[in-house]
Amino acid sequence: DALELVANSTGCELPESFLEKIKAAALEHFVQYQSQFIEWIFKNGPHPIEVEKRLYIFAKHVRAPLVFNMGFRAIGALYGEEGATVHARSKAALGPVPAGWKKKAAACEKMAASAIGNRNRHGGKKTLQSSFLRKLKVKKQPDQK
Repeated sequence: DALELVANSTGCELPESFLEKIKAAALEHFVQYQSQFIEWIFKNGPHPIEVEKRLYIFAKHVRAPLVFNMGFRAIGALYGEEGATVHARSKAALGPVPAGWKKKAAACEKMAASAIGNRNRHGGKKTLQSSFLRKLKVKKQPDQK
């Protein structure tokens, strides 16, 4: 129906057989995706908690509002786990999946580039501490024979 709307708005007439082929292909892809998704959710067997853990990490990546935008710590608390455990499971299961709450790779590169030459800690506590410790170290003298 969306294809017909596009075809009508552009003035193109698509043959009915073409529209039916596109609809059939879309349905076939959906059924294949649904089958693979259910297999992935139940990958560790029909254990309710394991299924729920996978469902939560998937929802967090794809539609975070469905899980009230909970962080990994909050999701971990539901199962008596640390947030780092949930994060590691998420990363292992889904890889670097782009999510709405993550910074894009381009943004990270831009921030790294802008931080080059940054002297915001110059003379600060950490700098003073490390320079003091460097002064305390005695330079080794070359062995004289």
